[in-house]
Amino acid sequence: MRVVVLDTCVLISGLLSPRGASGALVDAFFADRLKLAYTPAIFAEYAEVLERPEFAEVITPADRMGVMLKVRHCGALVKPVAVPDDDWPDADDLPFVAAALATEARVIITLNPGDFGPATRHGLRVLSPGAGEAGVFVNELVDTILKGRVGGTAASRRENPRATLGSVARVIAGKTGLL
Repeated sequence: MRVVVLDTCVLISGLLSPRGASGALVDAFFADRLKLAYTPAIFAEYAEVLERPEFAEVITPADRMGVMLKVRHCGALVKPVAVPDDDWPDADDLPFVAAALATEARVIITLNPGDFGPATRHGLRVLSPGAGEAGVFVNELVDTILKGRVGGTAASRRENPRATLGSVARVIAGKTGLL
């Protein structure tokens, strides 16, 4: 299974727009076809952003819990690697760089590739959902998921929406003894 670092903006976009490329990545993660690498700093950022008031009416508490339980239970907790000195545009993104450097795939998927400009000089691939290489990656991943689970392709995705995250939270909580 491919282990990648998912920038917070992709996670949120995927939750808000499940039929887009970011949504396909979130679906892949919830279908156990994609593993998210995270560090304690990334986990904290995911939690903080999910709790923001602007998302309160569109991301329910059960969905927030489902996401965080899924990351903790099924993600890959990695030890951050020291980030090389460079002209990083946004220091807040360095935890994602540190996590990607700790993975074999060395991939960050983001909606803001400019924030990770120096990453390629340090052996990282920065991909955007739905664009170029990442778009091919996402479409192949979605097709694999749908063929394996519901007998379809990305084109049939509209007829096969994902389970609610709240139901996922209940399943994960039950498996981990939290219920």
